[in-house]
Amino acid sequence: MTDLLREPRYQTLIDTTTTASAIYICKAERGVATSAAQWYVEKIDTSGPITIKAASSRAFDQVADDRAFLTYT
Repeated sequence: MTDLLREPRYQTLIDTTTTASAIYICKAERGVATSAAQWYVEKIDTSGPITIKAASSRAFDQVADDRAFLTYT
């Protein structure tokens, strides 16, 4: 089977409405609930010069449902 026919390994949640001037990008293995601490979460701040910050250092250990309350560095 070619790679084009395989199901993607990750799911992505993109949130543009929770916080003004922010876009949240959340990624996890397919099938993981948004309430599970198995997500990688980034925040794109669009209020000035665009900045992208992560809630953890490339670890899949965040809860996507908590994206607006996480600390981004």
